[in-house]
Amino acid sequence: MPDPFTDVPGYSEPVVFCGDVPSFHDSEIVSLHLNREGISQLVIRMFGHRRANATDHVQQPFVPLDGTVVPFSLEDVEDLELDGFGIQNVISALSLERAERGFQLKMWPCYGISGWLQAGKVRIEFAPARVDRI
Repeated sequence: MPDPFTDVPGYSEPVVFCGDVPSFHDSEIVSLHLNREGISQLVIRMFGHRRANATDHVQQPFVPLDGTVVPFSLEDVEDLELDGFGIQNVISALSLERAERGFQLKMWPCYGISGWLQAGKVRIEFAPARVDRI
């Protein structure tokens, strides 16, 4: 199946790191900065585990994702709907979808903030935590 987001800079890095498109289940929204003009940013700290060698589907020990940060830079934010906010903002999932003009980034509810943002352009900056092999 072809990659549907080849035009999103940085999209492939978390996919390669996790071995598949990450769901961001139980990940935490660390910050959300909205700018009327310029670049807005949504920063997510991933939690959970991935295979020690994500490209090898042989049974391997899982290593923690804790501390892996994924900033989403959003240009031309034109619409949004947000709900909730708390001391810890955990999402059940995050999805990126095509929209009529650009992309829609959805934060599925768990505890705290949820909702969606629609932007003309999206860029993903992936900063995996250093994890020693088990």
